[in-house]
Amino acid sequence: MDEDADAEMVVEAKTRSRRDAAHPHRLATAWHRLVAYLFQPEDGECLAALRMAFSLLMMIDTMDERGFCRADKRWMEPTKCYFPLFDFIKPLPGRWMCLAYAFMFSGVLGMLTGFQYRTSCAMYAISYWYIFLADKTSWNNHSYLFGLLIVIFSVTDAHRNWSADSWQRRKIASEESSLVPRWNYLLLRIQFFIMYFVAGLKKFEPDWLRGYSVMSLGRHHVFTPFRYVFSAEFVDHWIVHVGGFVIDLFSGFGLCFRFTRPLTTVVLLAFHSMNAMMFTIGMFPYVCAAMLPVFFNPSVTSKVLRDFAGIGRNDSQKPMLAVYKLPTRTKQNAITACLCAYTILQLFLPYSHFITQGYNGWRNGLYGYSWDMMVYNIDVAKIQVKVVDHARREYFFLDPHSWTDNVKWALHGDMLPQFAECVATNMPDRSANMSVRMDVWGSLNGRFHQRLVDPKADLLHAHWSPWSPAPWLMPLMQHLDRWRPWIVDTKRKTNENLLFFADFPGMTVTNDDYMPNATATTLAVLEGAVAVRELRDDGGEPVRLVSGEAVEVTGRHAVTTVSATPSCSVYAAESTDADTEDGHRGGGVDSRPGCSDACYAFAFDAIKAAFSAIFRI
Repeated sequence: MDEDADAEMVVEAKTRSRRDAAHPHRLATAWHRLVAYLFQPEDGECLAALRMAFSLLMMIDTMDERGFCRADKRWMEPTKCYFPLFDFIKPLPGRWMCLAYAFMFSGVLGMLTGFQYRTSCAMYAISYWYIFLADKTSWNNHSYLFGLLIVIFSVTDAHRNWSADSWQRRKIASEESSLVPRWNYLLLRIQFFIMYFVAGLKKFEPDWLRGYSVMSLGRHHVFTPFRYVFSAEFVDHWIVHVGGFVIDLFSGFGLCFRFTRPLTTVVLLAFHSMNAMMFTIGMFPYVCAAMLPVFFNPSVTSKVLRDFAGIGRNDSQKPMLAVYKLPTRTKQNAITACLCAYTILQLFLPYSHFITQGYNGWRNGLYGYSWDMMVYNIDVAKIQVKVVDHARREYFFLDPHSWTDNVKWALHGDMLPQFAECVATNMPDRSANMSVRMDVWGSLNGRFHQRLVDPKADLLHAHWSPWSPAPWLMPLMQHLDRWRPWIVDTKRKTNENLLFFADFPGMTVTNDDYMPNATATTLAVLEGAVAVRELRDDGGEPVRLVSGEAVEVTGRHAVTTVSATPSCSVYAAESTDADTEDGHRGGGVDSRPGCSDACYAFAFDAIKAAFSAIFRI
């Protein structure tokens, strides 16, 4: 029996050794098949058309969202506050920022025409990412996507067709191939698949699925046909939120399969068209729509483009299309490894917030690479910046809007200390003995307005690290979410101006009249207990209110939470005609100024100086 057992063990060991030896062989075979698949030749004309469409849209983007038309207001004001990702990235002084835009225009024009393609892409990518990283307040998902697409196009062979480079090469070598490797298309497909799919995963969030992220959107005129059948609340919840979740989650899969691709394309075209009408998001919907042909068969797409343009392919071009030179095996393996690494990185970054905890607050991570599009919306009610000068024993308040373009900085833990440093830089005579404290109030997705920052923290000297949470950020009061359905329903059913807010035990908030056009304002306590005191010259006794009690307030007053748990209150004021008139007067009006001529004047002065130097010589 022992001999039989030993024989079985020997046979099993040999079988295991053969299996282990075959395992690396199977991996190598799979790798070689992947490499061979990625380097199969594809028609390159579709890629060239995508390059040209993307470049045209990016020219518009450079004028608008990248800030060329507002270069003087965005980059040339000496007291302006900037929020770079890395401190060493600084805007060029004064009008020299126009050089960055000159590089951008030169690069995107070179991409469009295919002239010195690699150099043009490098110029555009470097200047784009420089402007992008120099100010985080302008970050969003689509700006991040554009930066990725610029890099992707720069490494592809999108210039082999319909470009100045291909025309020059074919004058020299008549057998220059117009085919491109399949990975050129696959890389773009992977990027857009990740964008759609991860955006859908991010919407698998209670706030989104319950309809709290983008409330009242169902009343937009885009959804007028739906409101003939459904209520605005039904449209808001089931079509906007649930429908948006389904579209994002399954669009990538729908584009990957031939039998679902036409329907998915129609749905996405309608989806992006509606987004373009509802939101101010620049070229994002148009870029997404223009890139949809990347999922189709390149040969078929190329034929459709040629038929549409009335261009036929003559017989002399057929031998040219058959010539396709593969790179060396080493280069193929390196490119395939880079593609795999890029895909893994793009899948990891949206969920990397457990590493970069310093950027986490009410929402995790920097807004942009996370693809949490429209999931988290914060309604800011108050931003108070208090500067304390210890040497002079005085304090004063700053206008938070005077040195910035928007208030995004007030919602992120990494940008609050940067703003405090900017305040100190603009006050060099006080910076040695000063503190900067902030009181920021916001409402996340229809919740109570509450503090984002500890108002006692000195943000000028506060510790911040990208690898650890910021201790002076206040936690979100999620235990009060039970009030949210009632808050939303109450706002929908009343014509009064309502402001729901909650505060932490022992903290005091000083409020001015929140509704300046109202005839009367009432403060009612919903939960907990508060002490309300009018801020008058003769002082005044505080009035204690508990749950269910209310008092009429006028002018400046302080509200202190005196209960052991957070207090919840509401300001209620009757609407006036002035409110209605102001609302109608401001609706649909674009108040942005026209395109600035700052960079044009800089170019004129530079040309004039060059001519003067030449003639002087």
